Amino acid sequence: MPQINITLPPTEVFSVYLDDIEIYDWQTGAFGMMQVDPKILAQAQTMAKKEVLERACRGDVMDMALQNAQTQLQQLFTLTGAVVTVTTQGAGACQLPVTTNG
Repeated sequence: MPQINITLPPTEVFSVYLDDIEIYDWQTGAFGMMQVDPKILAQAQTMAKKEVLERACRGDVMDMALQNAQTQLQQLFTLTGAVVTVTTQGAGACQLPVTTNG
């Protein structure tokens, strides 16, 4: 019987997506009737993405992703009839990757 050894890299957050963000201005009461300043929208999106990531981290998303990947790979390769061993390098840091321009 063949033996398959798989080592998973640390989990990683690639990006945070938010769809259909609406901004309501409580001071003017515009409720979307007025044009939104693109700078304010960008700032709201950045703050919202940060909050989503922080809540996901508190919810242990990195460990859950690692466990799910390990389980899925074991189930996939078990279908081949091979003896499968899946090891991990642990959960990675719960943060967005640092991008450098240049």
